Amino acid sequence: MKRSSRVQLSLLAVAVVSVSGCDAPEKGQVLNKVASFDSVKQCVDARIPENICAESYMDALAEHKRRAPTYDTQAQCEEDFVAGYCETADAGKFAPKFGGFEIAASGRATESQIAAAQAAANTSHAGGSNDGLLTGLLIGSMLNNGGTSRFSEPVYRYRDDRGGFASSSLNRRIETGSRFSNSTQARTSNAYTAPAPRVSSGYTSPPSTSRYSSSPSTSSTSSTSSIGSSRSSINTSAATSRGGFGGSAVARASGFSGGSFGG
Repeated sequence: MKRSSRVQLSLLAVAVVSVSGCDAPEKGQVLNKVASFDSVKQCVDARIPENICAESYMDALAEHKRRAPTYDTQAQCEEDFVAGYCETADAGKFAPKFGGFEIAASGRATESQIAAAQAAANTSHAGGSNDGLLTGLLIGSMLNNGGTSRFSEPVYRYRDDRGGFASSSLNRRIETGSRFSNSTQARTSNAYTAPAPRVSSGYTSPPSTSRYSSSPSTSSTSSTSSIGSSRSSINTSAATSRGGFGGSAVARASGFSGGSFGG
């Protein structure tokens, strides 16, 4: 074979390798999703990985002890929340019960993941609303992709403008105009200001055999970090034993037994 022919074949091979190695990544969207749950079980049922549900539950419980508004009287507390919903906190004060947790996640999901999540949600809730399951599936997909930021907050029961019952985090109620002006924390500024929730960046995926994963993990070496505080690994069974796997057990885990409120 002539030298010029060998050079042409070599260049052709390089070109083929270059083209095959430059496949564009799958298109996707940056999503911001929020979901609220009464218990870890409800979170897992929404197809969010179990370890994330347990960790988010424990994070929200810690935030509840750290930042829940306190009141001098039970009547003041119930005015901002629901009658019969407040309990004794430290120093004879009153505070709302821990009512569950909210997960907010921001990250990227591919078009195929979004389509798969929509199909799975439609199949599971034929003829009914699938918003909760769809949100859970999308959060799970974003977490599996890595590079997702998330945080969890406690949620509380209250009455909305129409007199019905609703659940929301303190920050979301503040965004809609609630001031919690009767709380002890609001005495100096005439309005309660909720501290910013702790944010987690990254995600350590569960084993690929987990039945809660909505898509295969793209990385098995990503790390979990916490801004503003160190995070220890969460023992899922420990969260379960504290009541996270049952709606009726949520109140038992609130930490309001005598002087246990605070943090």
